[in-house]
Amino acid sequence: MMSVRASVLTSLTMTAIFTGFLLNATLTLGPQARVMPLLVGIPGLALSALQLVFDLKRKQETEIQGSRLEALQWRILFWLATCIPSIVLLGFDLGTPVMVAVYHRFVQREKLAYLLASTFVAFIIVALVLDKLFAAQLFPGLLTPTIVNWFKGL
Repeated sequence: MMSVRASVLTSLTMTAIFTGFLLNATLTLGPQARVMPLLVGIPGLALSALQLVFDLKRKQETEIQGSRLEALQWRILFWLATCIPSIVLLGFDLGTPVMVAVYHRFVQREKLAYLLASTFVAFIIVALVLDKLFAAQLFPGLLTPTIVNWFKGL
């Protein structure tokens, strides 16, 4: 189990990373180019700061709670490990729904109906809201053009 000191240092590090990320995006990117970094960075900074507050207030936990936390940490680590290959291979439009589905299946262990609904909502948000409404130029992925061309050929 991660010690209280290690948790505080990790939360502090993540808060500093998101702060630097937001400052860099704000100071170096143009108005349209900074939309996506701000959409990621602002919630990331808020969650990191909130986690830092919780870690600073947290008391020592019992051994039973620690083992449950450790199992949860492994499942979340697995989910995060799927994020990078998913975005690189499938891009944001297809990778985000895949990540949402993986998270709801393996971390939250949700029912199929909820998994499909949340995956569909994630696709709508990324494909329609970010791509169409905000005209964000999201990374298309290495395999997505091949997949799209394959479906067009059917």
